Amino acid sequence: MPSGGTTPVLLIGSGRGDFGLQPWNIVAGDLSDLSIPDAVAVDRSYFDRLGTAGLGDTVEIRDLRARIRLVTQGIRSFTTTPYVFTPLDRARTYAGISPNKATYLLVRLQAGANAESVRTRLNESLAKAEALTPDAFRSRSRSFWLFGTGAGAALFAGALLGMIVGVIIVAQTLYASTKEFSNEFATLRAIGSSSQYIYTVIIIQAFLSAAVGFGIAAAIGMVIVKATADSALPVLIPPGLMAGLFLLTVAMCVFSAIAAIVHIMRTDPAVVFTR
Repeated sequence: MPSGGTTPVLLIGSGRGDFGLQPWNIVAGDLSDLSIPDAVAVDRSYFDRLGTAGLGDTVEIRDLRARIRLVTQGIRSFTTTPYVFTPLDRARTYAGISPNKATYLLVRLQAGANAESVRTRLNESLAKAEALTPDAFRSRSRSFWLFGTGAGAALFAGALLGMIVGVIIVAQTLYASTKEFSNEFATLRAIGSSSQYIYTVIIIQAFLSAAVGFGIAAAIGMVIVKATADSALPVLIPPGLMAGLFLLTVAMCVFSAIAAIVHIMRTDPAVVFTR
């Protein structure tokens, strides 16, 4: 870094032209600027991490000079390690690997070609490589982080703990509210209200708890999404996930209402006449 410190980066070197993986979402500089000797591209969300002010700054990669000629926005890695884009030959020089070596080969199909058929033929003919479709590559990466590392276990444990705590708190709240008005519920039963009506009243309370709680959480979530939009590790809450979380919240609250329903149904309606 310009200050003299060091930090790891993920070096992305690709062939020039339309067939390679080129940087996108360019906010400063031009793609043709990468043809300038020692030119590299970085994302502006990593400026602080790289200790640089951005366009025009000079850094070193393995003691070799590199100048930031291109700046992007929104190209970030899950591990928060900065991506650095540069032409393929220059990337090999920075990484210190031979000119005939590459980590990945990007295969583009002709119009009408079947991706699965091409992938099968490539795997049959290539002994030291594996061909994957974008969906397969994405699925493998997701499975690795969720099930092959401690990060996934921590996420699942945190989600499970949140569900347990949420169910207990909502159950206690509904139980306390129904117990406070147990005489009123007993009166309803004494005058002939059906069990279904009692269930409906308590479940409506559960729905209201779900709506209010989810509304507050969703608002906080949207604030976090906007606050981290330009950071190195943005938080994303797609609409599908939001809908799934709402349904999960409703299910948790309805399940929590069981304790309150059991309490009310065990209350003898005769207690109304002893008041």
